[in-house]
Amino acid sequence: MKSWHYLGFGLIFGFLFSGILLLIMLTPTGDAFTIKPRPTAGPYVVHITGEVMSPGVYELQPGVRVIDLVDAAGGFTEQANQEGINLARKIFDGDHIHVPSEFETEIPEPVGESTTGENFGFEFVNINIASQLELEALPGIGPAKAEEIITYRETQGWFTTIEDIMEVPGIGPVLFEGIKERISVE
Repeated sequence: MKSWHYLGFGLIFGFLFSGILLLIMLTPTGDAFTIKPRPTAGPYVVHITGEVMSPGVYELQPGVRVIDLVDAAGGFTEQANQEGINLARKIFDGDHIHVPSEFETEIPEPVGESTTGENFGFEFVNINIASQLELEALPGIGPAKAEEIITYRETQGWFTTIEDIMEVPGIGPVLFEGIKERISVE
């Protein structure tokens, strides 16, 4: 063989070896993770009674407030006690809002309702957007667990169901039972 053949084969094998070496060095390492998409929530079904033009049951998009529900119901009547209701309060699926009249002596405080229909006197904590302090307000969740929840949702994506919180290290079925009536994912 001629010397230029050796040179050609040497170059070909050199490029081939360099390419294989480069592929080996650039192969990603570590665990892959997937980002869960933000859950899409359906419309909330809420009931409004009292001093509005058209009391009844309405379907509204998540994130609305009491003032939006009042507007959907045609606005206040002349007898409505607008000071007796928190118009800035967020509405949750299944809520019942009562607009008192100016003649009502006892004005009920609006409260969130659980998914079982029992009224516990608090609003849900959305585990997808809750702050450290909001998470710590849940029974059995201290600063460390709250931080783990935040870290988990930042690395793994949003929770799609409330049961997904049990994927966070340290939150098992017992702790979940204590908080499931107080958490939501929307």
